[in-house]
Amino acid sequence: MSDEKHVFVTQDKAVLEGGKLSESDERAMNPAGFVEIKTADQLMALAKMAKHTYDTFDAEIGAKMTPERAARVKELRCGNIEHSWRAVAEVAHGEWGADATWSPPSNQLAGMALCARAAELLGEDARAEPWN
Repeated sequence: MSDEKHVFVTQDKAVLEGGKLSESDERAMNPAGFVEIKTADQLMALAKMAKHTYDTFDAEIGAKMTPERAARVKELRCGNIEHSWRAVAEVAHGEWGADATWSPPSNQLAGMALCARAAELLGEDARAEPWN
């Protein structure tokens, strides 16, 4: 039996403070599903892939963000039930229909991009309260 401890790393306020989580959040936090990163090179490769994916989502979402959608994303993220980034992405995916080009529907990076673009359109900062 191993003494190793697994760590789930996130800056998602909703995850850290008990907000609305998606089923994908629950699966991601299960140690059985953790991806073990053993080297700095592996971590850097993962970071580069994530940055590329985020940038792609950010451009696609930014082109389709409207004031109404921004208000809805803010309601999901900052309302009475604070949704995680994955949960925001999942709800928006269902509501945006064909305009939701990210996959899977509960993609955390898409949720982050949705919040960033919505906050920007509303003149706010998605990295600060009440967004995160």
